[in-house]
Amino acid sequence: MAAEPQALRRQIAEKRREIDQDLDQLQAAVAALTDWQRPLRDHPAVVVGTGMMTGLLLGWFLSRRHT
Repeated sequence: MAAEPQALRRQIAEKRREIDQDLDQLQAAVAALTDWQRPLRDHPAVVVGTGMMTGLLLGWFLSRRHT
């Protein structure tokens, strides 16, 4: 009888460790997905070029409305 509670305690402790590991992995995945600055760090020229093209197109479309 005494071995049964001990086995349950070990199982619970193991499950807690597994849950902690899963939560750590989930936190890392969420942080990677929500890091909006990473593309800027990894590809600054692409981000700047995209911004410039967006500005040019927006300006072109807006200037055509007034003529």
